[in-house]
Amino acid sequence: MTQKTQKQPDTASRAANVSRKVARRGARETRKAIRRFGALMVDTLKSLFGVGQRRVNRRSNRTTIGRFINDIITLAETSHLTGLRVNLSEILVEPRFMPAEEIIEPVAEDDVIQEVYYVVPRIPDLPEIVAPYNVPSLSIPQLAVGHRRLAILGPVGSGRTTALMAIALWAVREIEFEEPDDPVKQHIEMEMQQLTDKERKKIEREKQERIEAARAQLEIDLQSGQVSKPKAVSQAEAYQQELENEANPLPPFTSLIPLVVHLADLRVSSNLFGAEVDPAEPLIRALQRSVSTLTARTIPRMVYRRLEENSALILLDGYDELPPANQKRVQMWLEAFIAQYGDNFIIMTGPDIGYGPLMKMGLTPLFMKPWNSQEINTFIDKWVTAWPTANRVRRNKPGPEVGTNQRKRAEADNYAYSPAELTFKVWAMFSDDTVSYHRGEWIDTFIKTYPPSPIDYDASLPLLQNAATLQTDLGFITLAGIEVLNQEQGAAGAISQTALNQLDTDGDGVTDDDDDAADNAESLDDAAAVERARLLRTLGFAGLLSSYRGGRYRFRHRLIADYYASLTLQSLPESDPASLFQIAQKPNWQRPLRYAAAHTNLDDVVRMKLMAHPDLLQSNLIELTRWLAYAQEAPEWRGEVLRRLGNTFVHPDQYVTGRERIAAALVASRTPDGALSIFEYGLGSKEADIRRLSCLGIGAMGIHGRRLTDQIANLIADPEQDVHLSAAHALAAIGTEMAKQTLVGALLEGEERLQQAVAEDFALMPEEGYMTLYEAVEHEEMFVRRSALFGLRRVETDWARERVHERFLYEKEWFVRVVAQEGFLSQEAGLVGPPPPPNAEDVFWIQRWAENRGVVMPSGVKSNEVLQQALKDKNLEIRKISAVALGQMGAAEAARLLYLGLADPEPAIREAAHKALVELQTKIGDTLPDPH
Repeated sequence: MTQKTQKQPDTASRAANVSRKVARRGARETRKAIRRFGALMVDTLKSLFGVGQRRVNRRSNRTTIGRFINDIITLAETSHLTGLRVNLSEILVEPRFMPAEEIIEPVAEDDVIQEVYYVVPRIPDLPEIVAPYNVPSLSIPQLAVGHRRLAILGPVGSGRTTALMAIALWAVREIEFEEPDDPVKQHIEMEMQQLTDKERKKIEREKQERIEAARAQLEIDLQSGQVSKPKAVSQAEAYQQELENEANPLPPFTSLIPLVVHLADLRVSSNLFGAEVDPAEPLIRALQRSVSTLTARTIPRMVYRRLEENSALILLDGYDELPPANQKRVQMWLEAFIAQYGDNFIIMTGPDIGYGPLMKMGLTPLFMKPWNSQEINTFIDKWVTAWPTANRVRRNKPGPEVGTNQRKRAEADNYAYSPAELTFKVWAMFSDDTVSYHRGEWIDTFIKTYPPSPIDYDASLPLLQNAATLQTDLGFITLAGIEVLNQEQGAAGAISQTALNQLDTDGDGVTDDDDDAADNAESLDDAAAVERARLLRTLGFAGLLSSYRGGRYRFRHRLIADYYASLTLQSLPESDPASLFQIAQKPNWQRPLRYAAAHTNLDDVVRMKLMAHPDLLQSNLIELTRWLAYAQEAPEWRGEVLRRLGNTFVHPDQYVTGRERIAAALVASRTPDGALSIFEYGLGSKEADIRRLSCLGIGAMGIHGRRLTDQIANLIADPEQDVHLSAAHALAAIGTEMAKQTLVGALLEGEERLQQAVAEDFALMPEEGYMTLYEAVEHEEMFVRRSALFGLRRVETDWARERVHERFLYEKEWFVRVVAQEGFLSQEAGLVGPPPPPNAEDVFWIQRWAENRGVVMPSGVKSNEVLQQALKDKNLEIRKISAVALGQMGAAEAARLLYLGLADPEPAIREAAHKALVELQTKIGDTLPDPH
């Protein structure tokens, strides 16, 4: 009896365990069924009754293409930082894209170069210095008429994903970018309102007659030989002429169907493409994850047809979010896909450093242009309008409007912030009047107030930190990874290598049918583990995590992961300094360390970075300027970092490219007093490049640069062209009344190129500049009229185009008329898009050089070998431009020759070789040592 009595509890316990397991298994199967068939039933009912169509009532949900476009619109409207609260189209600022520098060409002394923004350095990983300047950039419509394979590049938070979604919305005609109101437009509209209908019709008829007359006159000029159609003198122009001659011109994006895919959903684990595996298959499978269940079942045939007809716009996001092994697989897949479906339009986002592999696959690099002050104010204006809806109390009850103080705080001191950081700031300032001006606190406020359904912040904080650590180390968050990290002794900072070896989040071996984290949680016996799984699922439902194939997650934005990963470092300086040193050497932890600068003692790590041998990009020193920008209070090492920056900037042996990087880093450091002191000293330097970069740096620092307006105004008369052009650009950026008056004086009395620069600066100043250009084009002095035309050619409005037409028809001075003629000719030619990335065989001057010397020109990438031969030419100019061109083309195989160029007795060759090597490191992403 005793034995039977003892066995009964065991039997009962086992029976209970079996019952629980059966129940769990049944719950999992039920959830799977709901996921697989519930969504299909809901989608079917929506299709039948027209319920749930989001903002696109004009498209039928009864057809495959209609459902698909509606799903793409929903995806594009919500795949941004605040996508669960506000549609992207409500807060979107039109993205602009900076093309890479054209391949260098030899310049004869009598050649006229019309570009006036060549003085502004365009540095992929330090774009802040470009923000206030009117450098040439491309719009979304321009992308549609250029090369069919593009890479949109930029740092984290620069708006690449948003740009991709804006392209998708524009392609399906869901958004339009209209001309903004400006004083000239309002003036013309007021005049038109005072006229009768008959008078208005007469004016419109006269406008059309002027256009026709201008076209007729242009044809006469071309036929008579008074003006010749411009010959292609660069790769971009050659490519545009090639497009004009094609029988089948490129269709606009609106003729293509957008296929939006995050590359984390792309299952690529085999290199057997072509005969055995169609490279479109992984794309379609990934696409099915981003649309509704009903749509996913019906799109394969439609997508295959579109791909075969070359009428697909393929938008690929998240390349730089993948682990390195998965990036290699994506490259392999993309090469196979391009080989078979390369006539479709492909746009892919990528990193600011290490984008060389994308260029080798034929993708043209384009860089996100940072916002200027007008675009930032437009963004804030749109958020003020959208805020009551985004912050609604209940579904049908808008929240309170933005107060005056909240708006002022959001508008204050916004230079050197990325669009993502400005989004966090605006949300934080509108949500909480007491939040400080610190980027980490903005993210904290965002996490606490953003989720449509509330979360327990205190309970979620440990999981947030562990998840951020996991994403930082491995690229993705999984439930298995959370459990491994939680089991580690003193789990803080980066994951140990032992733990890393237990995990695989790069996608190899992950299948589309894998259970998600919530299902796996049911098999856990540990109550704490089940709770962590529940929290992970809750964060996903709240929109703070995005889910991907195979039960993998990522934070809604990488900056959120960076901030919470930084919190795990707080105790390490005292408890485990060796671990902190180790973490500081990992590339993936550089951004978390920026946030850590606000709350963690990094003195020892700073000393380590300052003692390290520099690379060509001076990465350690420049990274410390980023830390300064995030520090809440001035750290002890601030003075030493600024001292080294200042010494490096003005050192007589410093290369120009190095100086440009230091100047851009000083702007990005957001240390107005320290940076301005260095730039103020630089204004009086004997070196023209130091004066140039000091002007541009001061102009890029917003209101802080105003105290140096007088000194910059004096440099308008500098004898060096690079300096006085930079001074004009800086004054336009500063924007004080005195600065504007100085610019007006330069427009009226400056030398020819200075006048043009001022006019193009005014083209970025609607309030004052537009009216100035509108009136100056009829000024009695022909040089003023000529420069005004250069400015009007940069103003993308109807009234500006009409003024160009008028000058072309009625201008008597040939010197002025030719500028209007070029402007009208470019208007008639239409939009010009980005060219393909060239090889040496595409560059005219190297073709001629090879022909003159009897050198056989190979095809493709191998043609770069001819440039290496030209690098040894006796002609100084040929050697110089050959070195620069090798860097622009990313010819890593030429690195040894370029290092030899650093020892050349000619300073011009040394400068060119250094510039080329910096370009190489930027493209290949690997560290190249500084020879100093």
